[in-house]
Amino acid sequence: MYKMLIIDDNTWAREGIRDTLDWTGMGIEISGVFANGKQALEKMSELNPDLILTDIAMPIMNGIELAKELKEHHPEIKVVFMSSYNEFNFARSAIDLDIYGYVLKPIMPEKLMEVIKKIIAVITIEDSDKKGKEEMAKQLNDSLPLLQEQLFRDLAFGMYNKLEEIQKRLEFLKIFLVENFSIQLASISINNYDEMVPNMSVDDKYSAVYSIKKLLNSFSETYINIYSFQVSEKEFAALLFFNNFYNFTNQRDILDIIIAMKEKIYDKLGFITTIGISNVSQELVNLPDLYRQSTAAVKTGFYGDKVQIIQYKEIEIIRKGIQDKELDLQALYSELNDLISYGDKEIIWEFVVKYFGAENTVYSENYIKSLSFSIINIIQIILFEVNESLKSIFGESIVIWLKLESFETILDIRQWIYNILLTVKNYLSKKHNSINQQIVEDIKKIISIRYMDQFTVNDIADTVYFSALQANNIFKSETGKTIFDYLTEYRIGMAKELLKSPYTKIYTVSQKVGYTNKSHFCMIFKKYIGLTPTEFKNKAVL
Repeated sequence: MYKMLIIDDNTWAREGIRDTLDWTGMGIEISGVFANGKQALEKMSELNPDLILTDIAMPIMNGIELAKELKEHHPEIKVVFMSSYNEFNFARSAIDLDIYGYVLKPIMPEKLMEVIKKIIAVITIEDSDKKGKEEMAKQLNDSLPLLQEQLFRDLAFGMYNKLEEIQKRLEFLKIFLVENFSIQLASISINNYDEMVPNMSVDDKYSAVYSIKKLLNSFSETYINIYSFQVSEKEFAALLFFNNFYNFTNQRDILDIIIAMKEKIYDKLGFITTIGISNVSQELVNLPDLYRQSTAAVKTGFYGDKVQIIQYKEIEIIRKGIQDKELDLQALYSELNDLISYGDKEIIWEFVVKYFGAENTVYSENYIKSLSFSIINIIQIILFEVNESLKSIFGESIVIWLKLESFETILDIRQWIYNILLTVKNYLSKKHNSINQQIVEDIKKIISIRYMDQFTVNDIADTVYFSALQANNIFKSETGKTIFDYLTEYRIGMAKELLKSPYTKIYTVSQKVGYTNKSHFCMIFKKYIGLTPTEFKNKAVL
């Protein structure tokens, strides 16, 4: 039922109008009758009418004055004027009040019904449109979290590259970022997903995904916004928008948040994660680069199984210029044949530098790939000539090609080619095992000397002239541990000795064993020892 008010200073007129027509049959409820506009206006919010039938000439507040008030404060109410011929002409020519109808006095019931029916039709259409918009708005609001997640996923994948378009979409989806923000992106990969999934129902899987995203977003604060999205079954990403003028200019604060995320995911859900952290940017259009950096950090794979928080800046390689040169395959064959037969580590390294360049020299990706594939092909020919094969040395020749295609940096390829050449040479001279043992001893010695410094697996591998991947594989095959795990255990062992003194401070021990971030040190210590540094110290001192 639509609500209508009747306003006329003539008692007989307003009551006659009320009683003349079958208003209920027209779907109208007469909510009130009033003698002037002021009386009706005072009850407007309480009665909330859909339309008003009002005389123009009335004392205290006439119809025109009432219409002005309604247009300003209740524009949704439809108004129909009743007037004599002279008043009607005056009202129509004097002011535009968005009046929906005019009825001349004396009132003809048929004419009044015709006007009212037209207005009811307009109100019905408007109500339908309003309900449609409300339903659409409700659906949009219900879907907002998923739409927000999809937007950030699209941004990370490079779907939008115009700032104006991005800002419009952020505004439409009610995403309000902190002012003067910088951005970092953390990629989270679940290491033990395949172990956990067989024990999960479909409901549990969906619940786990929801819980991870909710957990990541929960670290948002006044000066930092965090938005997470799912990339695949076991890969997630968290976008961190932080205010440049707050404490988050100190990257240790960001690392503390990432550490807390990692710990909470494990404590609440049992998932062990590797987290890659991008560099910092101030531009939304740079999100694809940040995503590439964070995923590259996750995929390095040179860090141990227990502690995996990797910053892209630790693996970033500075490239200067592009240089290419022609390949002489006949000369390359001759050099490789001599190298494998008579070369030593120094000569092999000189060969690698000659063709791949020193660290400050960068060739194009096509040249490096072509050179690398040519070297492997020639090695296969040389091995065939002595009744050997890549398979007899590396287990499966296909693995060699797959690894070659998977490398992301020229530095890795260069060091890997060096290792391949050295391995083939040593295999043919039956010295492979002793050399591996020497490499492991060299790495252990480096760690014993430099464990308190800030250095990476790449740094260690460079010292022994191997790629980080190959050095890590050799070390693990001989010791059963990755280089990073051994380095961590060595540092924790030294930390245990330092903590036995009653005079040492936790942060001092952290720095002395190579950890600049105290929270990071405490997390690692507890992973390996089962106690926090403070708990261990208290027991040791007692």
